[in-house]
Amino acid sequence: MPDSLKQRAPDAPPKLSPIPRVALTREEAAAALGMSLDSFERYVQPSLRMIRRGRLRLVPVSELTLWAEREAEATLP
Repeated sequence: MPDSLKQRAPDAPPKLSPIPRVALTREEAAAALGMSLDSFERYVQPSLRMIRRGRLRLVPVSELTLWAEREAEATLP
């Protein structure tokens, strides 16, 4: 039976679409840039604005995007 015709159980919660992340942990940010956490902390983190709450450090996705755009170099044809 196609998924569109299947009915969910009456007491089952509705399916939610994934919630887009607006901030990442330092480990996730490093992985998103394809580098180690050590390299991220050494070369990238000093130039980013961070969200700090106690010991928690989060990197806004917009900051990563801006950093990547600033650091990108034009290639020669």
